[in-house]
Amino acid sequence: MARSGVFIDGSWTADGPVLEIFDPSDTRVHVDTVVSGTADDLRDATQSALAAEESWRNTTPEDRAGVLRAAAQLLRDRANWIATAMVSEEGKTFKEARGEAVRAAGTLDYHADQALSMQDQVLLPIRSGAVTTVRRRPVGPVAVISPFNFPLLVPAWKIGPALAHGNTVVWKPSPLTPLTSINLMQLFDDAGLPRGVLNMVVASGEATADGLIGTPGIKAVTFTGSTAAGRAVQARLAGLDTRVQLEMGGNGPAIVLAGVDVGQVASEIARGAFASTGQRCTGIRRVIVVDQVEDFENALVAAAEGWNVGPGMDPTSDIGPLVSAAAQKAVRMRVDRLRAAGCAVLTGGDPVTGEARKHGHYVHPCIVTGLDPTSALAGEEIFGPVVVVYRVESPAEAFRLANATSFGLSAAVFSSDASDAMAAADSLQFGTVNMNFAGSVAAHVPFLGWGDSGFGPAEQGETAVEFFTRTQVVNVHGDDDG
Repeated sequence: MARSGVFIDGSWTADGPVLEIFDPSDTRVHVDTVVSGTADDLRDATQSALAAEESWRNTTPEDRAGVLRAAAQLLRDRANWIATAMVSEEGKTFKEARGEAVRAAGTLDYHADQALSMQDQVLLPIRSGAVTTVRRRPVGPVAVISPFNFPLLVPAWKIGPALAHGNTVVWKPSPLTPLTSINLMQLFDDAGLPRGVLNMVVASGEATADGLIGTPGIKAVTFTGSTAAGRAVQARLAGLDTRVQLEMGGNGPAIVLAGVDVGQVASEIARGAFASTGQRCTGIRRVIVVDQVEDFENALVAAAEGWNVGPGMDPTSDIGPLVSAAAQKAVRMRVDRLRAAGCAVLTGGDPVTGEARKHGHYVHPCIVTGLDPTSALAGEEIFGPVVVVYRVESPAEAFRLANATSFGLSAAVFSSDASDAMAAADSLQFGTVNMNFAGSVAAHVPFLGWGDSGFGPAEQGETAVEFFTRTQVVNVHGDDDG
């Protein structure tokens, strides 16, 4: 029996188009069948969120925090089961999937704490005898559009603060990972979330545009996905009274300066480039090495070739398949274009051979050199396990090349001199700069991109309140004198 990917007003709906889910590690394996939604379902979900808005807005912070904490605990309790489902449809290794579940639970707990820490601000009065207070109020129904690559963590850092600050939600997860999304929605329902407060519709991009983005009543849209899709959302909402928060693509550089331990740095850069099969917007795509660093390419090739490619449920696998045949084809076509442009492929880029792997969407981790940094190819994001290495003469040139992109999500700098950290931060035009590690995200740290990587207030951390609430000033005077 097909599972429903549509949850509206506290009920699962079982009438709509069907999605067949196949294991990306072996496409001969049919995982499940899911009923997806339509533009009409998204409009119905919006109406449900509107109907529940007033009651949820007036719920106490303690009650909202209680629901988030209950969901977080259920996520921990079911982490192994949910991670297994994620591996079966998305492909990442079980270790990564379970780690994501635990981090998502921590994210919900963090935003539960934020619900309780919100304080009104009392200012100097505007006149004698008055009291002036600044409050943060819910913005209203929020549309959450989340991607396939982190199907638990990204929804947690969007839905968590939205609910914590008294907003209702319409959630449109990726149709590539419906099972994980269904499991997360069930957690919130089991945690006691009232009807209509969180509604979920697994639907195609077309249904999103027609049934969610343009629907009256949505007061804010928070989106994570490709830059092209994000800009389309932004354009659709231009001129409307709707807030927009976009987290989009990346073309992240890693700069390697003189004096580093080449083996250690190569290993860390490989993690940044190939973890999650390279399907991360924060992934390292470009490695810029100053000429004083010797033999770096060989060290990076050795690190890449040490990654075992295989099914996510195999404990010996370091990297799983790409999420789909289309994703695998896109990566292979990009590598072919790099070859045609005269680049040298030092390792990888081809499908994994052998009977046990030929039916999956596998690609060997790939390292490329010789790309002209001014070419159009150099400015494109490759959403897969591919990294391009450049050589430059000086740190100044490395920083200039790192900034030669329209993307500005995250960058990494590797140096033996700690004083390079602030110099790098001053030079690099990225929302996050990591020193001597490939980078990570945490619930208490703001997450944002510059340029084509982001738009609107930062996600995560205390800054999340800026997007999910609006400011209200209240002046109270005790006299009737005017």
